[in-house]
Amino acid sequence: LKRSTGVPWIADFRDLWTDDQRYRAGSRLRSALDHRLERRFLREADAVTATTTVQRDRLADKVPDQREKFRVITNGVDFEDIDRATKLATHRDANKRRDTFRLVFAGQFQSTSVTEDYFGGIGRFLAGDARRAERFELRIVGQVSEDLRSAARRHGVNLTTTGYQPHIEAIREMMDADMLLIPVPLGTNADWCVPAKTYEYLATGRPILVVGPEHSMLSRLVTNMQGTTATACRVDAIAATLQEIWVRWQRGGLRTRADRGALAPFDRNALAGRLADLLDEVTHQPQRVGSARRATVAPTSPRPSARRYKPSPSVQPVSLPEEIAR
Repeated sequence: LKRSTGVPWIADFRDLWTDDQRYRAGSRLRSALDHRLERRFLREADAVTATTTVQRDRLADKVPDQREKFRVITNGVDFEDIDRATKLATHRDANKRRDTFRLVFAGQFQSTSVTEDYFGGIGRFLAGDARRAERFELRIVGQVSEDLRSAARRHGVNLTTTGYQPHIEAIREMMDADMLLIPVPLGTNADWCVPAKTYEYLATGRPILVVGPEHSMLSRLVTNMQGTTATACRVDAIAATLQEIWVRWQRGGLRTRADRGALAPFDRNALAGRLADLLDEVTHQPQRVGSARRATVAPTSPRPSARRYKPSPSVQPVSLPEEIAR
């Protein structure tokens, strides 16, 4: 479409391609084709966006002579959903407590991101204390793979699942947690990943347990934003961390320093504003009224290669009502 019409385009990488931790080429031919297409798209796009600075730099390294066109537009949170969820009923008493400690994970709970060490650590923490085992619940708001269900049974972990839930109900479940669990993704380059639900976790104001390397982008983001708990993905480390959390929970001391103001740059309205500014830039549009009040990317000069829309002879202009066109 760009070649035939001159309309500029933005390549939006919400995940990496050949560098993604889940990428499996399957054959050398497939790998060669994917790498060739990836470089072609990166070179021909008028701008490229990624969700983290490291991922942006990784993509820019593939076309180092065009680094200026690579930008970051993170994942984020819709605060309207958070506000709606606060009005829904929870499973707590009038004092906002319950007898069971609930560790909640929202999303797909699969062995591609979780190892058996999680259950080994929980099992060691629960071992020898029947009352504690009854009061500890690992709740998965989403789907759980069968191998992880089996691992939970082997280690005596009380695993409950909700199956697929509407988004607003999933947020309500997050807000009803005593602590939220978020694993650092596994695999090559996984340390660069910040799962989209991270920002919703932070917006709920609930304490968060991050399991994985302290140097990962996920661990650093959540720790800086919330002063949360992080632990290595080892049986002994998980068990020791849960013991500390358990003691604090019994004393009513699980606190966070969640601040909605600090999350303002990750509000989906602000992120839409960043994308709108980038669209204006690649189409050579003047900055719009109110644009400066948004959280925007650093301004740069439009790329000379970006062309204004000029229909080719085979493309007929479309007439739109003024309000829609605007």
